[in-house]
Amino acid sequence: MTKLEFTVQLLYSIPLHNIKHTLPLELLQHLHYIKPLLNNTNLVYCPSPAGYKFDACIFNLKDNIINQTLEFKFKEGSGSNSFYGPKKLFDLQKEFSPYEKNVDLIDLGFKNQKSFEKQFDFVLEEYNGLSLPKINVTNYSSNWSEVTDSYKFACEELMLYQHSKSSILSEVLEIAFPLCDGSVL
Repeated sequence: MTKLEFTVQLLYSIPLHNIKHTLPLELLQHLHYIKPLLNNTNLVYCPSPAGYKFDACIFNLKDNIINQTLEFKFKEGSGSNSFYGPKKLFDLQKEFSPYEKNVDLIDLGFKNQKSFEKQFDFVLEEYNGLSLPKINVTNYSSNWSEVTDSYKFACEELMLYQHSKSSILSEVLEIAFPLCDGSVL
């Protein structure tokens, strides 16, 4: 069983608010952004309801503001369709700009290691994407390797953590999602 298969299977037993098992690649991206918040009591990761203009946000409970909004794009292949050139990146930034959809960060996730490296190098060295939203390039290729006991433990811990936030998420969603501009309540 691969790490991805295990993660999707685990989602059936530990459901996460607004994260669907039918979108396994997006699930990887959600978990990637939940992980840094494990020890932060002031921030909560909040997946968007279906049909919303971005995929998730990070909400600051202390200040009652949205700290960051996130949009996820995932490339599975390894050919020319798995690369975002300057025009594609510009169009993405324009589509999800603060003036259109108020997204702070677009995560470009890659299944293929070589595609990830090519995109990462391009964004780092050649793409002068000074406008918002910020572009982040993430390698998810290891999720197609065999699952290990340490991965199982870490994944279960992460999903249980996010599941424990379910009661807060309902309240945060009512507060956060009408406020797409991140203004103070």
